[in-house]
Amino acid sequence: MKLAELTTFQIALENGVTVTSVLQQVRDARKKGLTVPVLFMGYYNPILSYGEERLLKDCKEAGVNGFIIVDLPPEEAITFRNFCAKGGSVFVFPSYSATQMLIPIVSPTSLSSHHLQPTPG
Repeated sequence: MKLAELTTFQIALENGVTVTSVLQQVRDARKKGLTVPVLFMGYYNPILSYGEERLLKDCKEAGVNGFIIVDLPPEEAITFRNFCAKGGSVFVFPSYSATQMLIPIVSPTSLSSHHLQPTPG
C-alpha cells in the first residue's frame, strides 16, 4: 500500500503506536511544561479493549483533557459521555467543526449540566 493511501491511524498502528505509548507521550509533554488542552482522538474499539473506566483514569493521570472518538455516534456515546463528565473530561462529537470543538475546551463549563452545542459564525 502506498503511503498516500494510508490514514493517519493506519500509519500510527503500523508504527507500533498504542494507547499506552500515547499516554506516556502526554505525560512526558506535561512534564516538559505543555499546558494546552490535549484531546485523545481515535476509534472506539481500542478504548473498549483498554477499558473505558481504566482509560479515563489513566488519561486524567497523564494530563489528557478530553476525547474525540471518530466512530462513536452520539446515541451510542451515553455511557462514555457519563464517564467523561464524572471524571471531568470533555467529550467532543467529531461532526463539529474544529473551531466549534475548541470553544468548550478553552472555556469549559459544568460538563454534567450541558451538551456541547455549536456556536453560530
